[in-house]
Amino acid sequence: MGPFVLALALSVSAVAAPIPIEREGSFTAGGTVISGEKGTLHCDHGFVDYQVPLHAKKTGLFLWHSSSVQVKGNTHIAFADLNNVQVADQLSLFLKKNKLDR
Repeated sequence: MGPFVLALALSVSAVAAPIPIEREGSFTAGGTVISGEKGTLHCDHGFVDYQVPLHAKKTGLFLWHSSSVQVKGNTHIAFADLNNVQVADQLSLFLKKNKLDR
């Protein structure tokens, strides 16, 4: 199910018309700097790239961390991991709970 969904999404996007971009940018969020005898560590931060399409609809946006539901060992490539069915099941539960599965 997981790899098929990813392949379907890639094939649909390959034939869809380009989406005009109204604006784009990036920003950082959070972050902690820890200094010590062995050097400096930068952690607990995020970097966001974003694009806003022309005539964007007002839609809620959510960020789902798989670690919040004890799904471990995932990369940053959605549904490419060996536990992709577990990830899909948890994401489906999240969408249903938040009434986003329509």
